[in-house]
Amino acid sequence: DNGCYGLDLKTDLVDLLEKCSNVEGDYRIRVGMMNPMYVPRFLDRLISLYRNNDKVFKFLHMPVQSGSERILRKMKRGHTAKIFLEVVKELRKKIPEITIATDIITGFPSESERDFEDTLSLIEESQPDVINSSKYSPRPGTLAAKYPRMNTEMVKERSTRLHAIIRKTTTTRNRLWYGWMGQVLVDELLVEGKIQGRNYAYRPVIIEIPESKKFDPTRLLGKYLPIKVTEISKYSLLGKLIS
Repeated sequence: DNGCYGLDLKTDLVDLLEKCSNVEGDYRIRVGMMNPMYVPRFLDRLISLYRNNDKVFKFLHMPVQSGSERILRKMKRGHTAKIFLEVVKELRKKIPEITIATDIITGFPSESERDFEDTLSLIEESQPDVINSSKYSPRPGTLAAKYPRMNTEMVKERSTRLHAIIRKTTTTRNRLWYGWMGQVLVDELLVEGKIQGRNYAYRPVIIEIPESKKFDPTRLLGKYLPIKVTEISKYSLLGKLIS
């Protein structure tokens, strides 16, 4: 959990990021997962860092898990849906293009229809760019593992509804990047003739290399390429090289 870094050292994540980004070199830093309850203590400084430091991707992974305050208490998560939403709103107000990722668990023991609808409502309101969803499974040794499990068919049905909302939400956010032009950092080789790069907001852009420019693709890893986003899908952006 990156958010609690420094609590025992009288420092915090922002101090660490500032020192890391002062190291000479051409590189990008991606901030990993942080739980929502730790973010408010350094949020203003984190926003300032994102806005003024080009070496840090404008990306944040903040797992909320549920939009129901009752379920979050049963999960013993330590945060509230309200805290998550407030942080997202502040980030989007100051950095509209920031990529926000979150995690959702469906079918936690005793989750009611109202609890599940609270989760759907939170997604609709916060509009995360990336949503990792999973069905609840008991973890040995936890209190929740002793709770009665929910009906499998009900969990499956809710998961289907959740994925429909996820597709809608991610497509809406991806549309904002249509026509964008800029540099992407190549970080992955895909099927023959295609590569993936990340823009400054850590958005994945899939690029097809023209036949006339094909050569050893491994030479592109870690390189910057100028591209234009020409298409979007539910999960990624599609781009073309520009001169």
